[in-house]
Amino acid sequence: MAHLSGLAWSLTEAASHPFDRPAFDGLRLEQLQTLLEHLEEIDYRGTVRLTSHLGEFCLTADRFGEMMPADPATPVEACGTIGHPLDGSSFLGERQTPEFEAFMDMRPENANGVRIELVANDRFSSTRRYPFPEEGASAGDWNEVAARNNRVEYEFLPATDG
Repeated sequence: MAHLSGLAWSLTEAASHPFDRPAFDGLRLEQLQTLLEHLEEIDYRGTVRLTSHLGEFCLTADRFGEMMPADPATPVEACGTIGHPLDGSSFLGERQTPEFEAFMDMRPENANGVRIELVANDRFSSTRRYPFPEEGASAGDWNEVAARNNRVEYEFLPATDG
């Protein structure tokens, strides 16, 4: 099933998500359900691992003290912090919408021979896939890259016989 590595790459390429949207939301659920249908058609057996990575955003506090992406024209050096509000968290509950969580709770663990594994990396376990701009960049340039790094990676781990 060598084609699965190409499929994983393709899904991951399209799996970045905005700063203010959970990694495992309704759109990701629709994508996952469609993927599971296709995997059933090819009789795939094994694990589908979805790993959430956090982007490192240029953030400033809003008037309520909440950290939000800085105005795009802000120099990166003026960011209040570089990171993500979930920096220290690897809790899945903070990355899932209720709809996605309900799907996972109701789905048998190994339905049709396919197990779904969700991983929520904290900032220190997340990996950068795209390099940040050089010195002198604006918050807009920086946060564009951060948004691409704020993503879900797909991985297929076929079952082994024996």
